[in-house]
Amino acid sequence: MHVCIHMPNFYEAFNYSFPQVISELVENSITSYNAHKDELPDGLDVHIDIDRKRREVRITDNAFGMSKEELATILGPFGSRERVSPKATIGTYGLGLLSASSWMSSRWKVESRRRGENIVRSLEVDASKFLEQAAGEIIEKPEFKKNDASWTRVLIQDINRRRWGKIKPYLGMRFRTFINEGSVRIS
Repeated sequence: MHVCIHMPNFYEAFNYSFPQVISELVENSITSYNAHKDELPDGLDVHIDIDRKRREVRITDNAFGMSKEELATILGPFGSRERVSPKATIGTYGLGLLSASSWMSSRWKVESRRRGENIVRSLEVDASKFLEQAAGEIIEKPEFKKNDASWTRVLIQDINRRRWGKIKPYLGMRFRTFINEGSVRIS
């Protein structure tokens, strides 16, 4: 499936902070978890790995994962209002995965394994190649592990920001309700 991605370099000019953008990506994980709480009894774990030397951020969760259509839809600007679940408590007016990731870098990748499916879906974005190819492509690969694990991973490479900000305090403040409930863990 080819995905049209409109003007990702446009987002670099937005007045976001690094903690706001990381928070948006964590919020996507929490929104997925909240929409599928009954199917995810072990709660939600979100791991944030920041490698300043390599200029990379990797955010991995164990939420519900995405279908091919969901992966294509959320890459629209500011996410998609049509896809927001009535069960969702946050995520209605966020930056969206496209704008958040593109604000940090022109190179990023999303991989996801939806609960109950043995397929890993991935989409790699490199805005520097958009003049050569106008769309990204969602790749689906079978995964032969016989388990029901679900996850999503966002990898942002070649981060073009110099000021990283204080991420942990910002996330703690923003998601304290979920963290205090004990069902959401962020590390």
